[in-house]
Amino acid sequence: MSSHWCVWCKEHLNTWDQLNVASSVELWTLEHMVKHRHKIIREKIKDPKEICGIVDFPVWDFIEPLNYIIPQLHIEIGLINYILEKFYDFIEEQIKVAPPKEQMALNSMILSDVARIKAKERLDEWHDIFNVDLAMQCYSKSELLKALRAKNLMEA
Repeated sequence: MSSHWCVWCKEHLNTWDQLNVASSVELWTLEHMVKHRHKIIREKIKDPKEICGIVDFPVWDFIEPLNYIIPQLHIEIGLINYILEKFYDFIEEQIKVAPPKEQMALNSMILSDVARIKAKERLDEWHDIFNVDLAMQCYSKSELLKALRAKNLMEA
């Protein structure tokens, strides 16, 4: 089946790969879309296969679906998602899965690395915020000690 028909036909996405040029499919029209949307609301349909991509009433009720421009970005994203899905399936089938102990060790390493990064961020934040206060406290203490020495009132 041509991609033009697949985008606009009433068939669910999962059946598109089974269709071909000889397949007889009914295309969406504005009237069909509006009737189907009313049916979805009336019957409280939730199943995506029954919704068939009709999530609202047509925004422009004067342009038939056959006159739409194919959304190139969505098609490209869909193709990339399909390729990634097949790639991940291939990896699962071809590459040996790590044993549970190795997975636990890897997870522990990742968690400890994240904890280290967060601790470093907190330390840097402390240095940025409180280090100035600490320096001021040290300076104040030294000035106080100088004043006490000058008056011979040193601590016991």
